[in-house]
Amino acid sequence: MSLKLVLEQKLTQQLIMTPQLRQLIELLPLSLLELENRIQTELENNPLLERETPPDDLVSLESRQPAQKKNELEDVEEWLRYLEESPTHKPFSQLPEDMYIAEPSREPGLRDELEWQIKISKLSPREKEVAWKILGNLDNEGYLRLSSEELEQVTEADAPTIEKVVRAIQRIGPPGIAARNLVECLLIQAEVKYPENYALIEKILNVTLKELAAHRYQDIARKLKRDEKEVMAAVNQITSLDPHPGQEFLDPCRYYISPDAEIVEEDGDYKIIIN
Repeated sequence: MSLKLVLEQKLTQQLIMTPQLRQLIELLPLSLLELENRIQTELENNPLLERETPPDDLVSLESRQPAQKKNELEDVEEWLRYLEESPTHKPFSQLPEDMYIAEPSREPGLRDELEWQIKISKLSPREKEVAWKILGNLDNEGYLRLSSEELEQVTEADAPTIEKVVRAIQRIGPPGIAARNLVECLLIQAEVKYPENYALIEKILNVTLKELAAHRYQDIARKLKRDEKEVMAAVNQITSLDPHPGQEFLDPCRYYISPDAEIVEEDGDYKIIIN
């Protein structure tokens, strides 16, 4: 085995913590009182350090600040007295409503819309309480992901009551809302939009879902013993359904936080990427 000396050029990015940078990081989060105590401690421990006196112009500026603030306060008080003595001055409570500044309204979300529908529904007060608890557990896409046991624990209701309320929410909300899974979501929409072809759509989704996902339409027709044209018509109707019925009610005013830096792993080594 032979040893060779190889000269190669490699460009890497490293963050080096210099003593000045480390000291700066330690001082930045300190409050004014803590910073003053830190300076006093350093002066006592290091006899070579000395405190510098501020320039004369800065001292004179600080000495003028109290008087300046006093004059500004007097101007404000004089202006308030002028307003109170003015014959056209009115308190804020007596101003006309059209002079109020209206705050920007928030677009109603999915739960806002469903809560309003439940308030005007014919459900009993107890069923409305169950409905509001169910609404609180819908995800942003409108699905009800909780199991039956979890729903009974959250709503403190029995299974028949929960099922009745869930069906009511599915009827009053956008088609597909409060479904437990994708198949139920699509079936609820198909029952509303395509009642004449619902039986075939139900068989395709419940019996031949794997063939549908793989686009094996001939296998679907052969398995269900239906004409391929009828199957293709039903498939086109299924593809027109919305698998995310709650997205149209998502809040458009969202704020996403972008990190200042990211740490990624490449070939067993970690790198810092500054955004």
